[in-house]
Amino acid sequence: MDSKKLPITLYLYNQPISERISNLLESYNELFEKVEVIDTNLLVMAGDDKTSHWNYLACHSETPWVLFLDNNEYFESLDLSFLHQIDQNTWCSCIININTDKGIESYHQVRLVPSGFEGIYQGVELPDASNYILDNNIQFLNESINIQGDIVPWEYIDISKERIGLSSPVNLFLHEARNYIADQKFTQAASAYRVALKKERLLPFDYLAALNGLARCYVEQHKWVRALELMEYSIELEPQQHLPYLIQYKVYQLGKNWEAAVTSLNSYLANYESFSKSSHDVKIPYHETVLELSNLHLDLGKKDLAYEYYCDFLNTSLEEVRESHHLALKMAIGLEKKREASRHFKFLYPNILELDLDIIETKQFHDYMEMFLENNWHSIVEKVYTRLYEANPTNRMYRRKLIATLVRADKLELAREIMQKVA
Repeated sequence: MDSKKLPITLYLYNQPISERISNLLESYNELFEKVEVIDTNLLVMAGDDKTSHWNYLACHSETPWVLFLDNNEYFESLDLSFLHQIDQNTWCSCIININTDKGIESYHQVRLVPSGFEGIYQGVELPDASNYILDNNIQFLNESINIQGDIVPWEYIDISKERIGLSSPVNLFLHEARNYIADQKFTQAASAYRVALKKERLLPFDYLAALNGLARCYVEQHKWVRALELMEYSIELEPQQHLPYLIQYKVYQLGKNWEAAVTSLNSYLANYESFSKSSHDVKIPYHETVLELSNLHLDLGKKDLAYEYYCDFLNTSLEEVRESHHLALKMAIGLEKKREASRHFKFLYPNILELDLDIIETKQFHDYMEMFLENNWHSIVEKVYTRLYEANPTNRMYRRKLIATLVRADKLELAREIMQKVA
C-alpha cells in the first residue's frame, strides 16, 4: 500500500462517467488507495436499495476505510490530508453543499466509514449511520469533507418506504419536516421537528438542525419570542453555524429592531467562511448579506457605514451593475467622499469624450456635476467640462456649463476669456 495515499476506497456510486468525472479520476487515483465506479446492477445480490449496497461495499472493502460519492457529486477541495487523523474512534463527517436559487444548503451525512463491519447503515435509500456512531461513542474531527452536489440527499426519498421496518433512519423526521416546509405546511413541520428533538439518538449536527428547523417554523407562525429563545440556545450549543443568525436577523427585522438585526448579520458574516456544524443549514451569498447590512445602516441613519457595506457589495457582487454604482456615487457625494465619488464616476463614465446618453441619462450626468459643485469639488467639474468643450467647441451647453463652473471656482479671468470667444 502506498503510504502517501489515503487508506480509503472511494466508491463513485450511481455516477455516470461524465467528462468532469473522467477528468477527476486521475486525481482521485493519486489521492486514494483505491477508486471504484459502482454499477448498481452488479449489486443485486446485496439487495435492491442504496443502504444495502453501501453496507455490502463497506463490509467487503479491501482497504481500512470506504468513502461514498453519489450521483454527480465531487469534492470541493482535494486537500484531504487531515483524513490521515481518522481512526476507529474518530471519524470525519461529510457536508453536501447544494447551490439553490436562495443560497447554499448544506447537509451533514456520514459517508466515510471503516470497512469490515456489517450493517453500519440503516434505512433504505437514505443511509444513516447514527445508531452505530452513538452505540460505539464515535467522535468526529473538527474538519469535514466538503462535497458539492446538485441533488438534495432527501429530496426524492419516499418517507413511508423509509419508515417501514426497525432499521428506519434516526434522522428521518428531519427530512419529513423539510418536505412540509417546502409545501408551506409549517404546523406539520413543527410537529415533525418536535418529534425529532424528543429522540435521544440524534447526532449533534442533526439535533441542531431540528432546533433551527423548529425556530424557522415559529417565525412563520409569528411566534417570534419562542424562535429567538431557540436560536439563543442553538448558538450556545454551537456558534459555528449559519441559519440561527439568519433567523435572529429575520425576527429582528420584522420587529424593526435594526440594531439587533445588524448584530445578528455581523455574527453571521463572522462565521461565513467556516463550515457549519449543523445539518440542514442555509447560507445566503456574501454580497447579498453586505447589501442588507448597508440598507440596515441607512435605516439607522449611519450613512458612513452604509456606504462602506455598499462598496463591499460592489466589490463582491458577481456582476458590475451600473445602477449599483449610480447609488454608490450618490452616497459618496452625500458623505463628501471625494476620492470614492470620483472612482464611481469614472466607472460610470470611463471616457467622457464618447458619451452615448439619452435625454434622461444626459440630465443625470449634469446633475452629478452640479452635486460635485455643491460640495465645492470645482476641479473635477472644471476638468470634465473643459475636455467636453475643447472636443466640442460649437456645443453651447458645454461652453455655458464650463463658464458657470469657472465663475463658481472664482476663476473669473478664465471665464471671461471663454465668454469672449466666438463659438
